[in-house]
Amino acid sequence: MDSKTYKVVGISTTPAGITKVRFAQDLVSRIKTLVMRGHTDVKLLETPQAMNKQGCLTWLKSQPGFDTPQVKLLADQFLTRNHQETATAPMATSAR
Repeated sequence: MDSKTYKVVGISTTPAGITKVRFAQDLVSRIKTLVMRGHTDVKLLETPQAMNKQGCLTWLKSQPGFDTPQVKLLADQFLTRNHQETATAPMATSAR
């Protein structure tokens, strides 16, 4: 997972019908971009402070309206997928 921080987190549904977790720096511009690209059910919130993705998702799951099984599943899948990418990176082996 990267070390960037974000001030906006939420979900949206793509024109193909896939609901995904979204991160951004600016609420208004992110909403405009998603709507322009045909996304529906755009639900974004500003975080109380800039956070990394894991922090954003933990915070999001505790917010009213986002504490649903669907949001929790999306957040958990995102975290699992990103942690697996770092976990499956080749590890250095020591010579014996």
